[in-house]
Amino acid sequence: LFGAPALPAHADDGVSHEVALPLTWPTTTLSGISADGADDVWVSGGQGAYDYGSIIGHWPVHSNGASLLFHRTGSAWQDAAPPFYSGPYLGDVSAVAPDDVYVSGGRGPLLVTDYAAHITGAGIAPLAGAGQPAHVAADRAGAWFLGFDQSPLLRYDATGFHDVTIPGMPAATGISALGPDDAWAYARFGPDGAAPVVAHWDGTTWRTLPSPPVITLDALAPVSGTEAWGLSYDTLVHWDG
Repeated sequence: LFGAPALPAHADDGVSHEVALPLTWPTTTLSGISADGADDVWVSGGQGAYDYGSIIGHWPVHSNGASLLFHRTGSAWQDAAPPFYSGPYLGDVSAVAPDDVYVSGGRGPLLVTDYAAHITGAGIAPLAGAGQPAHVAADRAGAWFLGFDQSPLLRYDATGFHDVTIPGMPAATGISALGPDDAWAYARFGPDGAAPVVAHWDGTTWRTLPSPPVITLDALAPVSGTEAWGLSYDTLVHWDG
């Protein structure tokens, strides 16, 4: 059941610090991060976009900039941005292994891009049919893609893209994958402004779970197939089966 848990005290002897990325353009925006190990980290975003608006008697001065994708192996960062990609922005990245990574376009400073790609040991392969994906959650068998503004949830696998319908969920807000048979989706609001909807995928079927006792659900962090944490403004909720 969902409930509002007490927050335990937590001590950590580790120290956080800022990590320098390779040289980037001005107005850099970082939007996605994924790590499948201590020495394998991916960061996505965009760089160089600007819009100075209209100038009297002249056209607006603007640039969409360029995409950004960095891959850290060990202590070194590498530029992994897709070649020949004309979009200015990579909104999200999800890595299963160093040679199994998915990226999506997204809403950059000036436009929304229609782009998705799969990065393997053989290179970067664009994926047609993703619409305008904003978020991606990958697993060993493929990836889930979710777009903007009530866009449908899509599943990509070896046969291509497929529309996904979740019972009782008008449109998903977020998606997380722990494995091919373990994914969680949520809708911030239910139908007609009802309570949020949470559902779990077991590899065969989406199962709608009891709604948490909150008005909206803003984030969901799954732990396993039977446990997840949710966040709603100033309330933390916990589902344990």
